[in-house]
Amino acid sequence: MRNHATAATALGATVLLALTACSPSGKTAATDRPSTAPSSAAPSPSPSKPAGVLDGLSGEEIMNKGYEATRGADSMHVVATMPVDGKTVHLDMSMDKKGNCNGTISQEGMGTVAVIRSADLLHLKADADFWRNSVAGTKTPKKQVDAMVTLLADRWVKTSSSDEETKDMAHMCDMKELTADFDKASPLARKGETTTVDGKQVVAVTGPVKAGMETDWVATEGTPYILKATIAGEEQGELHLSAYNVPVDTASPTGDVLDLAKLKKGEAV
Repeated sequence: MRNHATAATALGATVLLALTACSPSGKTAATDRPSTAPSSAAPSPSPSKPAGVLDGLSGEEIMNKGYEATRGADSMHVVATMPVDGKTVHLDMSMDKKGNCNGTISQEGMGTVAVIRSADLLHLKADADFWRNSVAGTKTPKKQVDAMVTLLADRWVKTSSSDEETKDMAHMCDMKELTADFDKASPLARKGETTTVDGKQVVAVTGPVKAGMETDWVATEGTPYILKATIAGEEQGELHLSAYNVPVDTASPTGDVLDLAKLKKGEAV
């Protein structure tokens, strides 16, 4: 995710080069895939109850169990708002440890892109802002930029998952990168109240981290997954986690899909 803008620039430059080899068709039809992403509700207070599987543990012990369980999951659904390189990023993505993903990501001032990634294929559908910003600063003539936007805005584009020009897009699907900070809890972590997140009982734990103060809500029944996390400090961030171990839907979109490999070769689109 840190490389979202870099990857977008590489992709935009690649498409522009390809467009010089073929005549734009002017087709802008797009086939939308309805979002099936589960929504995450904000925690709602409930009377304090025994913490179940976490009963009797300290804040540090609870957080370490939450970190371990979350890192150990094979897949998850993430809804997040976070600062990346000084810009706010919104993420709504299902992802797994194999690099598969399905969802959307938007960055302040950059635009929005839908992503479906499997072992073989990467599908992208971005808005006009994304495509224009992907080539910002490249001194590309306006006519070429307009042609690219006309051809690609809100249209699915597919390429190989191993394509050199788009390999950095894999960072958007990197579950290990997302949970890299779920390492070792601070001994100062403090256990808070028992509440509910998305209808599930959780216990809140707050402790210091490099970015400020982090509060995590850890499931107290069943596997102690982290269901929500927030950061308060110089930078603000919020993370909702759900659908643990649910397989990621990587089915290719149907309808009007542009093959970037054919575009590169100057073949008709």
